[in-house]
Amino acid sequence: MTAPEDVEHLIIGAGVAGLTLARFLTGGRVALLDPHPFRYKLGESIIPEHLRDPALADLRAVVPSLPSYSPKRGSLYIGPDSVAAFPLAPEDWAFAAHLRREELETLMAERWDIP
Repeated sequence: MTAPEDVEHLIIGAGVAGLTLARFLTGGRVALLDPHPFRYKLGESIIPEHLRDPALADLRAVVPSLPSYSPKRGSLYIGPDSVAAFPLAPEDWAFAAHLRREELETLMAERWDIP
C-alpha cells in the first residue's frame, strides 16, 4: 500500500475506466480507491472502444473465456413507442462483448497486478 503522501495520481472508481487508467499510469505512485467495487454498473456490455487499444490485447484473448461472455454484434433499444437497432460492423466484433463487469474488472486487476 502506498502512503498517502507518496501518491501522485488518485483514481476514484475501480470500474473499467479506472482500472484502465491505472494500467497506463506508470511509476508506482497511483492509488485506486473504490468503496463499493462491483456495485451498480451502467450496463453489462463492452463496446469496441473498450478493448481496441493494442496495450489491452492481453485482455482480448482472455475475455471470451469468462463464464458470462457472449458475443456482441450490436445494440437494441426498446422504448415505449419505438424500437431501434444498431448493428456493429464485423471488424468490431472481436472488441465487443456482453459479460458481467465484475468478471472483467477482476480479470483486469489480477492481470495488471492492481490492488
